[in-house]
Amino acid sequence: MNTKTKVIGTAVVCVLLVATAVSVIAKDPLSGFKQFEAMGTAAAETCSSPVAMTGSIRGNVVGTGTYHLCLLSPGAAPKGGVPAANGTLVFTDEDGNSFTLDVAAIMLQNSTYAGTYVLDQTQNTGKFVNELLSGSGELEFSNTGTNDTIFLDGVLVGK
Repeated sequence: MNTKTKVIGTAVVCVLLVATAVSVIAKDPLSGFKQFEAMGTAAAETCSSPVAMTGSIRGNVVGTGTYHLCLLSPGAAPKGGVPAANGTLVFTDEDGNSFTLDVAAIMLQNSTYAGTYVLDQTQNTGKFVNELLSGSGELEFSNTGTNDTIFLDGVLVGK
């Protein structure tokens, strides 16, 4: 075997080894996950719903903006349960980009609520269309009419 054939053979083996190593090393399945926390203030809003708020909010992944929360009247409680109210929370950043969270919450006491949210990706606008693929978490808010606050904690998944 001549030297040229040995060099080409060695190069082919090296390329095959590198290609195999790259295909074996899988992409981290959690690479797009981001811990999401947001908090803000609230004021009463009207959206033809008994539970409605709007205010300023700041999130570690999405920045600062405004939100509008509108929950429908709670339905009948399941046997032994608490009635849940469903609705949406729309976040709009300072540049007009927005995303919508589907919310389900129960009233704990004194117009304090706890619930969950899921990102409705079909409602994303602007930069959030390509940045947010999914997300879910928990939220808490007060709707007493004075010094109301909102807090979200969960995960957002992006590209």
